Amino acid sequence: MIAISLLVGIWSLSSAYRKQHRRMMPILVLVAGFACIALGHFSGIEPLEPILIPVGGLIIAAAHYINLRMLKSCPLGHQ
Repeated sequence: MIAISLLVGIWSLSSAYRKQHRRMMPILVLVAGFACIALGHFSGIEPLEPILIPVGGLIIAAAHYINLRMLKSCPLGHQ
């Protein structure tokens, strides 16, 4: 399920990358968020799971916010 979500997130952000801003930052932040979630699930360290999973979710939300800000900073005719 994590892999499917990662693919959907990359697909979502990559369309803005290809069509608009050409910056990798949102995709890299998204991957970092999923890395936190995966580490929380698969590390085997029980006390880290309730910390890393929400942090990963917040990082993923930040990736979408960064993408939105980059889209708004592009000139209107740049498509």
